[in-house]
Amino acid sequence: MGNITDDIRQHFDTFAELPFTEADSLALSQLAYARMPDNVPRYHENAETADGMIATVPIHDLLRAECYDDMFGKVWSPSMNVDLLRAMSESPRWRNLRVGAYVDEFDAETTKQFSACVFELGNGTLYVAFRGTDSSIVGWKEDFMMAFRRPVASQEAAARYLTELAGHWAGPIMVGGHSKGGNLAIYAAVNAESAAKNRILGVYNNDGPGFHHEFLTTEAYKSMSHLLHTFIPNSSVVGMLLEHEESYQVIASTAKAFLQHAPLSWEVLGTK
Repeated sequence: MGNITDDIRQHFDTFAELPFTEADSLALSQLAYARMPDNVPRYHENAETADGMIATVPIHDLLRAECYDDMFGKVWSPSMNVDLLRAMSESPRWRNLRVGAYVDEFDAETTKQFSACVFELGNGTLYVAFRGTDSSIVGWKEDFMMAFRRPVASQEAAARYLTELAGHWAGPIMVGGHSKGGNLAIYAAVNAESAAKNRILGVYNNDGPGFHHEFLTTEAYKSMSHLLHTFIPNSSVVGMLLEHEESYQVIASTAKAFLQHAPLSWEVLGTK
């Protein structure tokens, strides 16, 4: 078995031929780690088209060799991330993918490390992707604060982001992320306004930490629980933090111990 990049290079079904899969979600969650170049529209009031929709650019616009160091230099295995981007840009399944609404917020004073973007799949569906923890001390500090502060700054930002972006999108929505990004995806979906929540098809948590018991017993969480898809590697550490109520699938990885946290080490067979 290969990883998500191998899978993309071997299977060319379009979304019309093969509906969205858990492997697709993992690929987008990983791509969300990129520090998007300046040509990707930013998340602010002016990042809209004339008709009020979300401004985006084609995925192949990210294929800029001079930008790769800035995009992936702080991500685990930069070369593997470039390979993923190239594979997606070349694939019949992904070549109509578009990206926009990029945000990257960092505030040491409030202990906030938050980043997200949206992907238009080309079939009328929007995937809202939240980045996981970066390599900064502030990012890890915010993770630790999840143990005693409810909510943390990035969780509040994620809920606002999803609700606002949903207001500029008429079709179905999926939400996901890896590591802290998976936690943010669940929190945002549970706390989004009803107009956004009613159009969510699925929420994908790839080895993200859980929540406090109080959050898991709320009616808002229970109403979304049937849409949650959680995946953890065999030696999960991050994904086992705090509490989970949802069921989860255990994934095989080519890495060992804590390094199994890296999504590009997860084994993929077909759509699984």
